[in-house]
Amino acid sequence: MREIGVITNPNSKKNRRHQRKLDDLRRIVGPRGLVRQTATTEEIADVLREFIDNGVRYWVSDGGDGALHWMLNEGRRALGADFPLPLIVPTNGGTIDFVAQKAHVRGHARSILQTIVRSEERRTPFDVVEVDTMHLEGETLDGRPFDRIGFACAIAGVGQNFFDKYYMDELPGPQTILRIFGITIAGFFIKMTPLQHLPMISPDFLNYPDDLFRAKPARVFIDGEEMPWREYRAIHAGAIDIHLGNLKVFPLAAEPGRLNFHAGAVSPLDIVKNVPNLFAGRPIVADDFFDGGGEEMIVEALGTETLDPVIDGELYHGLKRLRITPGPRVPVPRIQA
Repeated sequence: MREIGVITNPNSKKNRRHQRKLDDLRRIVGPRGLVRQTATTEEIADVLREFIDNGVRYWVSDGGDGALHWMLNEGRRALGADFPLPLIVPTNGGTIDFVAQKAHVRGHARSILQTIVRSEERRTPFDVVEVDTMHLEGETLDGRPFDRIGFACAIAGVGQNFFDKYYMDELPGPQTILRIFGITIAGFFIKMTPLQHLPMISPDFLNYPDDLFRAKPARVFIDGEEMPWREYRAIHAGAIDIHLGNLKVFPLAAEPGRLNFHAGAVSPLDIVKNVPNLFAGRPIVADDFFDGGGEEMIVEALGTETLDPVIDGELYHGLKRLRITPGPRVPVPRIQA
């Protein structure tokens, strides 16, 4: 029986820099493990079925939180929604690593695997952290069902628009976040002054904040109560408190079993005024805005609009309705490598 199964994504930012990494990981796990490289998400299901057939106890995701997202969801399909997941091991060094941070997993893939191998040889088990998720279910505009679990979701408005800009960067990371906020804040205030007419100020620069603050027509229900707005500059949900580079969001989800929802027609000025709260990990305080805990959020796009959520950094398109509730807890060994 193999104890360790590793899925490595050659397209992730950290792995593009290390072309010999696949051989290194296979050498580290030796006969105790299976290391498989998946270039597309379609390949993940077959690899996980191989892990299941071999009784693998540790599923290691060598990529960012997007790679972990696909491992969890394809594993849930392969095992069945009611079947418990094995030990899930995120690694660090991806574009987004908020799950590893939440579970206090330290180290990169090589050192984490070396630590797991030593633990198996010495038969010294790890402490296990149960990390909360959310269950996202709904339907697309053409009636197809949608079903995922995840940790954080930007459904519409500033969060979803932010990721459009974030992934335009060839190597997105903490500096990308600072650049997006810097350009947004500068463009927002310059547009309010005569400086906007200077010849060196480009239209793209002045329009940058408008793109980020673009609203989405929708109806939103939180725990059965309909929110009073019809256009939203923010619809977000978090199952855990996350650190996205310099940002600290969903602090109310730090409490186990509680989702943190954002929804509202918050003004661009109030968004800008709350930037310090986003960096300090404090709740957002603004008029026309809900920031609180809850058990259920339902979002319905209006007219011909669709919802295009970003879940754990992965982009989905064309949803008409989305319901978010607490999901299963994911067992993560606390590895200090």
